[in-house]
Amino acid sequence: MCRRCQIRAETIEHIFWECPPAKDTWEQLHMVWASSDDNSDFIVWLKNTFESRSMALCRMTVCALWVLWTSRNKFIHEGENQIGVQIARFVQNFLKELDDLKSAIPKRRICVDRWTALMGSRLKVNFDAAFNNHNKESCSGLVIRNSKVEVICCKTEMNLNIMSFFFRRSSSVSSGTEVGVTTWVEGD
Repeated sequence: MCRRCQIRAETIEHIFWECPPAKDTWEQLHMVWASSDDNSDFIVWLKNTFESRSMALCRMTVCALWVLWTSRNKFIHEGENQIGVQIARFVQNFLKELDDLKSAIPKRRICVDRWTALMGSRLKVNFDAAFNNHNKESCSGLVIRNSKVEVICCKTEMNLNIMSFFFRRSSSVSSGTEVGVTTWVEGD
């Protein structure tokens, strides 16, 4: 028996179509299903929905199903009863928030060159460092990869009492030498 309405057995069809909060939710979302849909199997109905409806309608359907299920669980486990208007408002606000996020992401992204492996028996050394002038500390990292892009060696080092960024950067060259790499300096 459905714990929310106490009218029918709690089947998938009842939870998502027949239970009063579900019916109210679909009405509030202006998504009234054809009468033939009411008697069909849920899986068949969902399949038909995805095959025949627009992407926007499918998106709203999935979101509404998710919120209806969450609302049912909140009622059973926490005693919180939401009516169709509340559920529909949450669905609409959630989808609007997703749309707003989508529009906030830049359409064209700056393409940065990806790391590429060297050919042959050479090693690629990637190095980066950060310097906090206020605390006179730095952190540096070194990654060495072979032509198969396998990491051969990596090292991270935190340094205190560093007088300048240049001092730390120049001493990092010696770190490369310490791990057995012939070092040449190139970069920023």
